[in-house]
Amino acid sequence: MTERESAPPQDSILVPVAPKTSFGAAVVESPTTPVGPGLPPEKIVPGFAKLSRLPDAPQVHPTHAADRTRTGSAPVPAAIQTPPAVTSSVVGPPPASPFITATDCDDADETTVVMNRPAPLIPWLLTTDTDETYVLAPLTLVGRKPNPRSAYPRAALLRLADPDKLLSRVHAVIDYNEDGICLTDLGSTNGTALITAQGTAYCEPNVRYMLDEVLAIDFGGARCTLRRADQ
Repeated sequence: MTERESAPPQDSILVPVAPKTSFGAAVVESPTTPVGPGLPPEKIVPGFAKLSRLPDAPQVHPTHAADRTRTGSAPVPAAIQTPPAVTSSVVGPPPASPFITATDCDDADETTVVMNRPAPLIPWLLTTDTDETYVLAPLTLVGRKPNPRSAYPRAALLRLADPDKLLSRVHAVIDYNEDGICLTDLGSTNGTALITAQGTAYCEPNVRYMLDEVLAIDFGGARCTLRRADQ
């Protein structure tokens, strides 16, 4: 008996051969341990890592949906919106009020400044030879029937009674102020004469004469006298 024949018989080990797959590698079935309830036993494919369970689906946050393609990186926080800058225009001080306030009245000096006003003008009086007296305005046109003149737009009109028509319609103009009284013949027909203590002087037309020392005036034959109201 040879040595091979004298050896005790051993159980034969049968190794199952897996059918060929499309990958060209054999698939060896692992022990029939289910991966999870209702799942088939896992299979081990040579050259591939064993997976104990399916990977979890990636969590997608609505605020970081744009970072889904960046695997393994931290989500980028949303950009902080800066509120628009508030611009203000420079406003100057309000205009001063034209009204006086109570504070202004309190601070005002109680002293009142007295202004020197000119004394009121004393009027002159004209009296005719018929004893009619008229108060003269500071500028007066005298005649039988005077009418306004462009050269004396503010002159008052004094109409003297003249039944004999010795006066012209606008015979003369008389004006006075605080310095004295004057007369100007306006080219009358019968002329104007001034009677003084020295005698009689005839007036040239359109020449202004002072009457301070005149005793009487002769308007073409009608005599009148002048005096201040305070005399």
